[in-house]
Amino acid sequence: MGTLHFPMEEEAINEEEEFQGVTKTCKQLLLSLPRLTGWRTPNLYLFQQFWCQPIEIQAIIAAQTHFEAQDSDVVIATVPKSGTTCLKAHVFAIVNRRRFDINSKDHHLLSCNPHGLVPFLEYKVYANNQIQKLSNLASPRKGEVRDWVNLLSKEMVEILNKIMEEKLAGSGLDYSSSPK
Repeated sequence: MGTLHFPMEEEAINEEEEFQGVTKTCKQLLLSLPRLTGWRTPNLYLFQQFWCQPIEIQAIIAAQTHFEAQDSDVVIATVPKSGTTCLKAHVFAIVNRRRFDINSKDHHLLSCNPHGLVPFLEYKVYANNQIQKLSNLASPRKGEVRDWVNLLSKEMVEILNKIMEEKLAGSGLDYSSSPK
């Protein structure tokens, strides 16, 4: 791994290259964060326990500031290389199961990358100083995934409850769902 630099250390940063496309406010924040020599950008900065590129930090702050969740939203939160692409494909298929016939040769998942169908908030939606008004978006923002308990039989809900109770045993957490 590269050399870790702390904010007080004096080492020249090529600001024009390093902070291209970054606002003045974000630049001030970056200068106060620990940094490490990067591999895709000159430096990575330790922000909220993750090493990030400057432009990513700005987009993350924009998403955290401007994204307003709705009850019907489905948000996928993953770490890199943990099966995000596959998970996005599954979520898209489930949320849109009534819009697209799974047997169709024209199904969106056969011609589009899941990352294009379910974009990253911090890499696409809020990237490049864009502030999106997402409240105007229609489905797939709204999906029925959160209402799974009413889509399953009573017996299936009981089986899932038993599995969850076993998994959470001894954790201090409890779980219970019942169909309406």
